Amino acid sequence: MDCRAFEITKLPSSGIGRDAFLEAMGTDGFAIVNTISDKRTLLLLESADPEFRIRMLSNASNGIRFEEMRFEAPEKLQLYSIYRKAGQQENSLFEDIFDLGLDSGILGITFLPQDERGIERLKAQIEGALSNRGIRESRQSGRGALGFGGGVSSQFEIFYGSGDGAMMQDLLYSINESVLKNGVAYKTAIFTEAGDLRMRQYLSSRFVVLGSKTFRVGGADGIFDLCRSFNSLSVGAAHARQLLSFPETRAISYVVKTAGHVSGGNIAVGTIMKNGVFDTGEEMRLELSTLNLGCIISGLPGSGKTMETMNIMHQIAATGGVSGKDSAALSRPLIAIIAPTDEWNAFASGHGMNQIRICADGVPINFFSCPEEVEAEFFYHNLALILASAVKAGPYKEPLEKCLINAFRKIYSDTKNPHPVDVYRAIMDSVVAMHGKRTNAGIKYTKHGENIKSSLETLVEILNRLEYSTEEGVQLGSLLGKGVVFDLSNASGNSRGYYYAAILNQLYMAAEAFDNDGEGSLRMIICLEEAQLIFGEKNSAAVEDVIYKIQDFRKKGIGLVLLTHNAMDIDPRIRRLCQTKLYFKQAPDVAVPASKDLIFTYSDEDSVVSKLKHLDERVCALTYITKDGGEKHSHDTVFVRTHDSSGYIKGTDKGVGELHLHRVEPKTEDCLISVAPESRIGQGLAVERICYARILYLDDVVCSADARLEGGEIRVRAELMVGRKYRIELLDQKLKPVWGSDFFAGREISMHA
Repeated sequence: MDCRAFEITKLPSSGIGRDAFLEAMGTDGFAIVNTISDKRTLLLLESADPEFRIRMLSNASNGIRFEEMRFEAPEKLQLYSIYRKAGQQENSLFEDIFDLGLDSGILGITFLPQDERGIERLKAQIEGALSNRGIRESRQSGRGALGFGGGVSSQFEIFYGSGDGAMMQDLLYSINESVLKNGVAYKTAIFTEAGDLRMRQYLSSRFVVLGSKTFRVGGADGIFDLCRSFNSLSVGAAHARQLLSFPETRAISYVVKTAGHVSGGNIAVGTIMKNGVFDTGEEMRLELSTLNLGCIISGLPGSGKTMETMNIMHQIAATGGVSGKDSAALSRPLIAIIAPTDEWNAFASGHGMNQIRICADGVPINFFSCPEEVEAEFFYHNLALILASAVKAGPYKEPLEKCLINAFRKIYSDTKNPHPVDVYRAIMDSVVAMHGKRTNAGIKYTKHGENIKSSLETLVEILNRLEYSTEEGVQLGSLLGKGVVFDLSNASGNSRGYYYAAILNQLYMAAEAFDNDGEGSLRMIICLEEAQLIFGEKNSAAVEDVIYKIQDFRKKGIGLVLLTHNAMDIDPRIRRLCQTKLYFKQAPDVAVPASKDLIFTYSDEDSVVSKLKHLDERVCALTYITKDGGEKHSHDTVFVRTHDSSGYIKGTDKGVGELHLHRVEPKTEDCLISVAPESRIGQGLAVERICYARILYLDDVVCSADARLEGGEIRVRAELMVGRKYRIELLDQKLKPVWGSDFFAGREISMHA
């Protein structure tokens, strides 16, 4: 036999089923030990297969949790033989053991199963004492028959007002009941540190103490040997049950009764947690194509949602998710991930995926470039909707959206690949036309116009980066072949929503390339962390748009995975449409509404809410869909312990790595701009009357200088960023612009007015 010690670290919220616990112990000996100094409850287990026994216990008492530990037994122990009438107290006899104000000591109870011969011998001993001497004779007759002295008669009077014959009747009934039920009776004894008078007083207040003795003990396994040789009572299950005591531990397992589950498919999400507390070790799998029905993964920071998403993406990257006629064209689904942190970079490197580090790599991207295969009107309408939702415009979101569509309609009528600077100017012209007017003193905006202009300051911030203010750039759709991770960790908090929107719109356009025959497959998956940046505001244009897209994506075989700390940050209509949900630990203020997204047929809402608030790391509530042929089936929510995904996060943070794309690096240079005017410039103004020149980027004046007329040319020097698109304006002595033109900065620029 192997003797091992385990700390009981968690108890189920519904309490421990003591009969089930005893049954799960089988014929193994055990002891429950309470250590006062550190307020721990331990299980000492004497078993040929301790791991199997612990698993049986965990299965029988869903929610109990054990951790193996080392137990040092005191050098000397005081053993007590005790008796207490069965059924006197249903609550834990020792539930107050840690509240006595003691700072040291132990209290343990051993349970040694008796074999069949021992039980028969004990029964015969008790029955003989009762029949031969009669229970109305001397009160010591029963004790003598069981081998105990006569010094405890007064305790029987105090506790029960009857002689010890009643004790033997009680024991006999309990043992007979055990024989009928499971055939197990237990030899029990209590042990404390030798000489601990406080524990003796504590025990005397709860039991009839039949005898005690001090022993020297040689380790934890020696405790069981001592108790076997010690003269103590053997009892049936009724007595053993009330001695089986578990003072409140430092943690509680919240039990939620769950229905059965149906598992099958390509994606292993984890192992089933029976009733949310017992890890069965049984794999829970999802069919790959069910992800095209939309997926939400929610949980507090550190709860495990990103790690589980990596686990899912790892398996998608390793499988061919495209079926039918597309299977020859693609070996795996296209994968795109937009992340607010750099957590995904090593994952991308380890899986051979492209990485774009926004605001760090210097890779040029024209977010306003419409793919050739997409209709320009469809592109710019989507872009306007999603940009307006990403902007902090408050009640002016709808007017902003109209301004954007008005501007885009004009600029995309000429080209599918407009310069970002021209796009910005068209937007500002639209704002002026719809919410302002030009005066001699400048532009005067309405209240709407002022707020819209203010909300566009972040766009100015983005276009001030050279790599995002270029006409030519990498086509984001071209990165999907290997998969791509967009790392937004270097973007400012204000600009992050813009980048999300602009990138997501490009991915939406790539999705348009698929036909509507993909319902039974997964052709592409788009994963958005911090999805509330786009889809958090109720009734926004982006929300209305994605509600349609989720339904459309199903037919195209495209999955949308939304990650958020708080499930309630996502519009409820989106949550209803997403048919796969993984809810990790939820904040207390959102656990109630989050529970309404889940399906628990056999549990009440309060139990589910408590569970969501107390989920362990890497444990989630999973709502899922299965497919049987062409039919979809919904099921009750189950709890899953997700896999440790640390092994999937490998590689190095190489950034854009093997893309070998041209990168742009900001470089300023002293530029000479020469303007060769005709004899007269606009409105009959003589060249000699031009006094000043100014250079603008977007709406900001970069520099102004005196205009020098040299050799018939007006010349201006300025420190400018090479390759950036600027505008030069010539002004008269009243600072009124009389001529202007765009140019790209270089060392020398020659222009004709």
